[in-house]
Amino acid sequence: KAPTLPPMRRTSVLLALSSFAVPPLTPSFGLGGSGVPLSARKLAKAPFGGRCTALRCASSDSLPHLTLAQALQWTQEQLEASGDDQADACAAYLLAHATGERGSLASQRLREKLQASPPQILGEDAAKVLTEVVHRRCDHEPVQYIIGDWDFHSLQGLRVAPPVLIPRPETEELVDLVLSGVRARRRGSDKLRILDIGAGTGAIGLALLNALPDAVCVALDPNPVAVALSRENSELFELSNRYCCVNQALDEYVRTLLDTAGSSTAKEEHPWANRADFDIIVSNPPYIPLADMNTLAPQVSRYEDYSALCGGKDGMDIVRQILLNAPRLLRKLEHDSTAAIWLEVDPSHPSLLQQELQAPGSPYAVRLLETVKDLSERQRFVVCSACVPE
Repeated sequence: KAPTLPPMRRTSVLLALSSFAVPPLTPSFGLGGSGVPLSARKLAKAPFGGRCTALRCASSDSLPHLTLAQALQWTQEQLEASGDDQADACAAYLLAHATGERGSLASQRLREKLQASPPQILGEDAAKVLTEVVHRRCDHEPVQYIIGDWDFHSLQGLRVAPPVLIPRPETEELVDLVLSGVRARRRGSDKLRILDIGAGTGAIGLALLNALPDAVCVALDPNPVAVALSRENSELFELSNRYCCVNQALDEYVRTLLDTAGSSTAKEEHPWANRADFDIIVSNPPYIPLADMNTLAPQVSRYEDYSALCGGKDGMDIVRQILLNAPRLLRKLEHDSTAAIWLEVDPSHPSLLQQELQAPGSPYAVRLLETVKDLSERQRFVVCSACVPE
């Protein structure tokens, strides 16, 4: 099990990642305002050192006899030859992985190995692993899937696996937005109740629980692989007693929970999950417009779940479902203007959403309180309140 979780500080022999942390989903998506994702800006910028000019190319058969510095260069050259424009950063991650380094101290330990005197040799076992992971990366597989874990917000070593969506830096911003905006949407001593729509790895819900010790979270996901992964992560971070992931899409969850008089959708050990009186709804739903799906980079389109990316013709299919159902899922408070719904969306959505909410005969009992830009100055998040029926 994971130790007590400190704030994420992955020291970086693994380099400042530029645009590497996750490949952009669209040409206008994925980077912070400085061109460096949120997680990357938490890294100490410390290069590995100069290139080994004595080595230009080596066959995989010679890998076991190379020094780690030479293996690093060999890895970088293979990736560059495959067209990887992030070869420096990727090579560092892959070498750390191949040499058995894991977790937040991997970079520090790799640096120590690279600086050792006499130089350390890669060896047979590490060479086999390195050859395999380099082949995978040359086939455009995301480094996160190859390594098997990734830091997200305060969670160090969140498990990731295909085809479950890899958490993006923007979604760290969503977590921060919710944490800074949480208000007293609770009754008496009841725990703060969070509904996370589209659990994926569990990143959003678990990061919120890690920061809010008085909260519980129900997460929904129609993909059983994602449900299993989010549950595994909840165990990893010792949050499973406050986290329940349900293998249902939103419409099915609402139907079974509300329209059939509270049919059980959660495990018996989470009886609090069978109530529709949430304080907060948060979601990073599928929101890429259909026409933009063919612009995705190969490492996204070939490996990540299409249904977790595409939000329909204009990207708002699930966004609309969330806003239509929110009044039935949230608690009734005296002040309905209290922010209760936080969504990550496509930059084209805030204006479309405002038009739909204000249109005559609008089916939504929701008010748009605020739109928030991400660190690259794009309209990325919407904050809403709902008129909860008596």
